[in-house]
Amino acid sequence: TMPFAPNRKPVHEAYSPASRRQEFPRANFAFLLRVASNIASAVATVHESGCVIGDVNHSGLLVAADATVTLIDTDSFQFSADKQLYPCEVGVEEFTPPELQGRSLAGILRTKNHDNFGLAVLIFYLLFMGRHPFAGQPIGNAPPPTMQEAIKNFRFAYSSRRSETHLAPPPHTATLSDVPQEVRDAFELAFGPSGSTSGRPSAPDWVRILANC
Repeated sequence: TMPFAPNRKPVHEAYSPASRRQEFPRANFAFLLRVASNIASAVATVHESGCVIGDVNHSGLLVAADATVTLIDTDSFQFSADKQLYPCEVGVEEFTPPELQGRSLAGILRTKNHDNFGLAVLIFYLLFMGRHPFAGQPIGNAPPPTMQEAIKNFRFAYSSRRSETHLAPPPHTATLSDVPQEVRDAFELAFGPSGSTSGRPSAPDWVRILANC
Protein backbone atom coordinates (compact mmCIF):
# COMPACT_ATOMS: atom_id res chain seq x y z
CA THR A 1 0.00 0.00 0.00
CA MET A 2 1.08 3.59 -0.61
CA PRO A 3 1.24 6.21 2.16
CA PHE A 4 -1.12 9.15 1.91
CA ALA A 5 0.56 12.40 0.84
CA PRO A 6 -1.60 15.28 2.10
CA ASN A 7 -1.18 19.00 1.50
CA ARG A 8 0.61 18.58 -1.79
CA LYS A 9 -0.24 19.76 -5.29
CA PRO A 10 0.57 18.48 -8.80
CA VAL A 11 3.92 19.73 -10.05
CA HIS A 12 2.33 21.56 -12.97
CA GLU A 13 0.73 23.93 -10.46
CA ALA A 14 4.26 24.87 -9.40
CA TYR A 15 5.75 25.42 -12.85
CA SER A 16 2.75 27.18 -14.42
CA PRO A 17 3.07 30.89 -13.53
CA ALA A 18 -0.69 31.39 -13.29
CA SER A 19 -1.25 28.37 -11.05
CA ARG A 20 1.85 29.11 -8.99
CA ARG A 21 0.56 32.54 -8.01
CA GLN A 22 -2.56 30.87 -6.68
CA GLU A 23 -1.22 27.63 -5.20
CA PHE A 24 2.32 28.62 -4.17
CA PRO A 25 2.04 32.39 -3.55
CA ARG A 26 5.39 32.59 -1.72
CA ALA A 27 7.33 30.70 -4.37
CA ASN A 28 10.33 32.32 -6.06
CA PHE A 29 13.01 31.03 -8.41
CA ALA A 30 14.97 29.50 -5.53
CA PHE A 31 11.83 27.50 -4.66
CA LEU A 32 11.64 26.20 -8.24
CA LEU A 33 15.30 25.19 -8.11
CA ARG A 34 14.67 23.25 -4.89
CA VAL A 35 11.67 21.51 -6.42
CA ALA A 36 13.73 20.57 -9.49
CA SER A 37 16.58 19.27 -7.32
CA ASN A 38 14.19 17.27 -5.14
CA ILE A 39 12.59 15.70 -8.21
CA ALA A 40 16.04 14.68 -9.44
CA SER A 41 16.84 13.24 -5.99
CA ALA A 42 13.62 11.23 -6.00
CA VAL A 43 14.33 9.83 -9.47
CA ALA A 44 17.88 8.97 -8.40
CA THR A 45 16.50 7.01 -5.44
CA VAL A 46 14.17 5.04 -7.73
CA HIS A 47 17.04 4.23 -10.07
CA GLU A 48 19.29 3.18 -7.19
CA SER A 49 16.63 0.65 -6.18
CA GLY A 50 16.86 -1.00 -9.60
CA CYS A 51 13.51 0.32 -10.85
CA VAL A 52 12.76 2.47 -13.89
CA ILE A 53 9.85 4.90 -13.74
CA GLY A 54 9.04 4.60 -17.42
CA ASP A 55 6.00 6.87 -17.43
CA VAL A 56 7.69 10.06 -16.24
CA ASN A 57 5.13 12.87 -16.51
CA HIS A 58 3.64 15.90 -14.79
CA SER A 59 0.83 13.95 -13.08
CA GLY A 60 3.18 11.60 -11.24
CA LEU A 61 4.66 14.18 -8.88
CA LEU A 62 3.19 16.14 -5.99
CA VAL A 63 4.86 19.22 -4.49
CA ALA A 64 4.56 20.57 -0.95
CA ALA A 65 4.94 24.15 0.24
CA ASP A 66 8.46 23.36 1.47
CA ALA A 67 9.49 22.21 -2.06
CA THR A 68 9.66 18.53 -1.11
CA VAL A 69 8.18 16.14 -3.67
CA THR A 70 6.31 12.85 -3.63
CA LEU A 71 6.24 10.34 -6.48
CA ILE A 72 2.84 8.75 -7.12
CA ASP A 73 1.42 6.29 -9.68
CA THR A 74 4.24 3.93 -8.79
CA ASP A 75 2.20 0.93 -9.92
CA SER A 76 3.43 1.53 -13.48
CA PHE A 77 7.17 1.45 -12.59
CA GLN A 78 9.25 -1.13 -14.44
CA PHE A 79 11.02 -3.65 -12.21
CA SER A 80 12.23 -7.23 -12.10
CA ALA A 81 11.46 -9.85 -9.44
CA ASP A 82 12.13 -13.59 -9.39
CA LYS A 83 13.62 -13.39 -12.89
CA GLN A 84 10.39 -11.86 -14.19
CA LEU A 85 10.31 -8.42 -15.84
CA TYR A 86 7.29 -6.26 -15.08
CA PRO A 87 7.42 -3.61 -17.82
CA CYS A 88 6.02 -0.11 -17.99
CA GLU A 89 3.79 -0.02 -21.05
CA VAL A 90 2.40 3.52 -20.79
CA GLY A 91 3.72 7.00 -21.41
CA VAL A 92 2.83 10.63 -22.11
CA GLU A 93 3.95 12.02 -25.46
CA GLU A 94 5.41 15.28 -24.11
CA PHE A 95 7.78 13.32 -21.84
CA THR A 96 8.60 10.40 -24.15
CA PRO A 97 12.17 10.43 -25.56
CA PRO A 98 12.80 10.72 -29.31
CA GLU A 99 13.82 7.09 -29.71
CA LEU A 100 10.42 5.93 -28.39
CA GLN A 101 8.18 8.49 -30.10
CA GLY A 102 5.50 6.89 -32.26
CA ARG A 103 6.29 3.38 -31.06
CA SER A 104 4.11 1.01 -29.12
CA LEU A 105 5.48 0.86 -25.58
CA ALA A 106 4.24 -2.69 -25.06
CA GLY A 107 7.19 -5.00 -24.61
CA ILE A 108 9.84 -2.27 -24.73
CA LEU A 109 12.57 -2.51 -22.10
CA ARG A 110 12.61 0.95 -20.56
CA THR A 111 15.94 2.35 -19.39
CA LYS A 112 17.20 4.97 -16.97
CA ASN A 113 18.23 7.02 -20.00
CA HIS A 114 14.59 7.10 -21.13
CA ASP A 115 13.65 8.40 -17.67
CA ASN A 116 16.42 10.98 -17.94
CA PHE A 117 14.64 12.60 -20.88
CA GLY A 118 11.39 12.99 -18.96
CA LEU A 119 13.29 14.28 -15.95
CA ALA A 120 14.98 16.94 -18.09
CA VAL A 121 11.57 18.01 -19.45
CA LEU A 122 10.24 18.45 -15.91
CA ILE A 123 13.28 20.48 -14.89
CA PHE A 124 12.97 22.63 -18.01
CA TYR A 125 9.31 23.28 -17.25
CA LEU A 126 10.28 24.46 -13.77
CA LEU A 127 13.17 26.71 -14.82
CA PHE A 128 11.48 28.14 -17.91
CA MET A 129 8.12 29.14 -16.48
CA GLY A 130 6.01 26.27 -17.78
CA ARG A 131 7.40 26.23 -21.33
CA HIS A 132 7.96 22.88 -23.03
CA PRO A 133 11.48 22.57 -24.50
CA PHE A 134 10.19 21.45 -27.90
CA ALA A 135 7.42 24.04 -28.29
CA GLY A 136 8.89 26.88 -30.31
CA GLN A 137 8.52 29.26 -33.21
CA PRO A 138 9.47 28.00 -36.69
CA ILE A 139 12.32 29.78 -38.44
CA GLY A 140 11.21 30.60 -41.96
CA ASN A 141 7.88 29.80 -43.55
CA ALA A 142 7.55 26.18 -42.51
CA PRO A 143 4.51 25.26 -40.40
CA PRO A 144 5.15 24.44 -36.76
CA PRO A 145 5.82 20.74 -36.12
CA THR A 146 3.60 18.67 -33.89
CA MET A 147 5.02 17.87 -30.46
CA GLN A 148 5.74 14.31 -31.55
CA GLU A 149 7.54 15.48 -34.70
CA ALA A 150 9.63 18.01 -32.81
CA ILE A 151 10.75 15.55 -30.15
CA LYS A 152 11.37 12.70 -32.57
CA ASN A 153 13.61 14.92 -34.70
CA PHE A 154 15.50 16.51 -31.77
CA ARG A 155 14.12 19.96 -32.55
CA PHE A 156 14.89 21.50 -29.16
CA ALA A 157 13.47 25.00 -29.61
CA TYR A 158 16.00 26.66 -27.31
CA SER A 159 19.05 24.95 -28.78
CA SER A 160 22.04 26.71 -30.31
CA ARG A 161 21.64 24.22 -33.20
CA ARG A 162 19.21 26.55 -34.99
CA SER A 163 20.42 25.50 -38.45
CA GLU A 164 19.33 21.95 -37.58
CA THR A 165 16.23 22.52 -35.47
CA HIS A 166 14.72 25.39 -37.50
CA LEU A 167 12.98 26.43 -34.30
CA ALA A 168 13.42 29.39 -31.98
CA PRO A 169 12.02 30.03 -28.49
CA PRO A 170 8.60 31.68 -28.35
CA PRO A 171 8.70 35.50 -28.16
CA HIS A 172 9.22 37.15 -24.77
CA THR A 173 10.47 34.01 -23.03
CA ALA A 174 13.64 33.13 -21.17
CA THR A 175 16.44 31.53 -23.21
CA LEU A 176 19.39 29.29 -22.43
CA SER A 177 21.54 32.39 -22.06
CA ASP A 178 19.59 33.14 -18.87
CA VAL A 179 20.90 30.06 -17.05
CA PRO A 180 24.46 28.98 -16.14
CA GLN A 181 26.60 27.31 -18.80
CA GLU A 182 26.48 23.92 -17.07
CA VAL A 183 22.69 23.99 -17.15
CA ARG A 184 22.72 24.96 -20.83
CA ASP A 185 25.06 22.10 -21.67
CA ALA A 186 22.92 19.65 -19.72
CA PHE A 187 19.77 20.63 -21.60
CA GLU A 188 21.57 20.47 -24.96
CA LEU A 189 22.72 16.94 -24.13
CA ALA A 190 19.36 15.86 -22.75
CA PHE A 191 17.43 17.03 -25.80
CA GLY A 192 20.00 16.56 -28.57
CA PRO A 193 20.86 13.51 -30.72
CA SER A 194 23.92 12.45 -28.72
CA GLY A 195 21.89 12.06 -25.54
CA SER A 196 19.89 9.19 -26.99
CA THR A 197 23.04 7.18 -27.71
CA SER A 198 25.82 8.31 -25.38
CA GLY A 199 23.54 9.08 -22.43
CA ARG A 200 21.63 12.07 -21.08
CA PRO A 201 22.42 13.78 -17.78
CA SER A 202 21.40 11.39 -15.01
CA ALA A 203 19.34 12.23 -11.94
CA PRO A 204 22.48 12.52 -9.75
CA ASP A 205 24.03 14.76 -12.44
CA TRP A 206 21.07 17.12 -12.16
CA VAL A 207 21.28 17.20 -8.36
CA ARG A 208 24.89 18.32 -8.64
CA ILE A 209 24.25 20.79 -11.48
CA LEU A 210 21.28 22.44 -9.76
CA ALA A 211 23.20 22.74 -6.50
CA ASN A 212 25.66 25.01 -8.33
CA CYS A 213 22.98 27.39 -9.61
